[in-house]
Amino acid sequence: MMNLLGYDFHTFINPVSALEFIQQCPDVKLLLTDIAMHEMRGEMLARQAKEKISGIEVIFITGLGVDFHEVNEDEDMILYKPFSLQELSCAVSSKLL
Repeated sequence: MMNLLGYDFHTFINPVSALEFIQQCPDVKLLLTDIAMHEMRGEMLARQAKEKISGIEVIFITGLGVDFHEVNEDEDMILYKPFSLQELSCAVSSKLL
């Protein structure tokens, strides 16, 4: 969906690969991550990404009934699946402006 919105983006098969990329490319502006993953929860991925890149924005995605306040330590946003292209566009735009 991000390509339909005209953004340059990278996808990763696991959180560890994403963190390795973030370590090598400190110009990353936004992390879009699922909350429930096998190797590492999205909250931990976001926390570690923020330790590597000050000011990185985060949008969590979930299909679970997660209490937003449990994962939102900062000004992070959450999108509940399923979401529309317009909802994604608004969320990303609000984080990158």
